[in-house]
Amino acid sequence: MVVDKIALDRLHSIGGDNLVNKMTALFRENVENRCREISEGVESSETQQIIRGFHSIKSSAGNVGATRLQKLAAEGEAEAEDWAPEKVQNHVQSLREEFRKVMDEIEVYKGGTAK
Repeated sequence: MVVDKIALDRLHSIGGDNLVNKMTALFRENVENRCREISEGVESSETQQIIRGFHSIKSSAGNVGATRLQKLAAEGEAEAEDWAPEKVQNHVQSLREEFRKVMDEIEVYKGGTAK
C-alpha cells in the first residue's frame, strides 16, 4: 500500500472531490518543488535548505497518507542533518520514484470517488 486510503477518505468526507483535488494538487506541486530545492541545496551545500525541503515533503506526505514517502523524507532529513550529500541525493531519487507511485494511486483513488 503506497497511500493510506483512510487519509484520502477523511479529506473526502470533509470536503468531497473538491478538497481531495485541491489537496492532492498542492501535494504534487509541493513535492516537485521541494525535490528541486533539495537537489539545488546539495549542489550548493545548503544544508538548511535541504532539511527544510525534506521536512516539508514529510509533512505533505502525511496529509495525504503517503506513509512510505513520509518515511523516506524523514530518513533524508536525518541524512541531511549528518551532511551526507551522496546519501541525500540517493534519497531524492528514491523520493521521486515513490512520489510517482503515490500520484498513480491518488489518481486511481480520485477516479473511484469522482461522481
